[in-house]
Amino acid sequence: MSVSAPEIPTEPFRWESEMTPLVESAAERFARSAGGHDAVLTEIPAAIGIVDLLVVRFDHEAIATRTAAEIGPICSRMKIHVLDSVGTRRWRRIDTIARQVGSNGAALTRSTLVPLTDMGLIEMEGGRLRSTGLWTPAARHVTAIELKLSKWRSALRQADNFALSSDRTWVVLDQAKASGVRGHLDRFRSVGIGLAAIDQQGDVNVLAQPSGRRRPAVRWLRSLMAERAWAAHSAVLTV
Repeated sequence: MSVSAPEIPTEPFRWESEMTPLVESAAERFARSAGGHDAVLTEIPAAIGIVDLLVVRFDHEAIATRTAAEIGPICSRMKIHVLDSVGTRRWRRIDTIARQVGSNGAALTRSTLVPLTDMGLIEMEGGRLRSTGLWTPAARHVTAIELKLSKWRSALRQADNFALSSDRTWVVLDQAKASGVRGHLDRFRSVGIGLAAIDQQGDVNVLAQPSGRRRPAVRWLRSLMAERAWAAHSAVLTV
C-alpha cells in the first residue's frame, strides 16, 4: 500500500504587497473580459476608497478619437457626471441636467458646462445643451480587486463599495490564512463579490464567483473609474 506524502503547509505572506505581483500575473482569471485586458493598475481611486488592483480593457476607438482631438483623461467627478447625464446628441434642458447632478443651472454652467463646451464635448444653445458625440466611456471592462491577508470582513465592505464603479469585484486573501472565511461564502455570494485565495507559488483557489450583484455599477462612477485608469496608464506609458 502506497502512502501519500503529507501536505506541506502553505507559508503565509508577510505583507499584502507581496501578493500584488502574483495576483497581477493571474489578472485574466479575475477579469474574464472578452478580448482580454490592456492593463493592471494599482491604487486607483474608486467611488469610495482606493482599489488595490484594477484590471482594465480600454475602448481603443474612444481613446483614439479623443487623443486625435487632444482631449485626454477627464478625472473631474462633476464633468463625468454631466457627460454621462447628457448622453446622446439629443437636446436637453440645462436645468434638467443640473437637477440630475445635484446642482443648479447657473452654477453648473459656470463651473462645468462652459469648460466642456470649450473642450468640444458639448454644445449649448439658449437654455439647452447636447453632446457632440466626442465623449464616450474610456473602458469596455473594469475589474476591481481588494487584497487582504486575512481580514475578510473589512475586505468585503471595501469590495462592496468598489462594486459601484466596476463590472466585476473580487476579494483575494492569503491562502495560508483563508480557512476562517470558508464558512461565510454566502456573505460574498449574497452581494455578488468574488472571493479567491492565493499562495506564494501564485496558485489561485476560487472560493466564490462574482455574480448576482446586490449593487450594480453606477454608470457615471464606472466611467469616472475608467478615466482615472486611463490617466494612470498614460502616465506609466509616458515615463
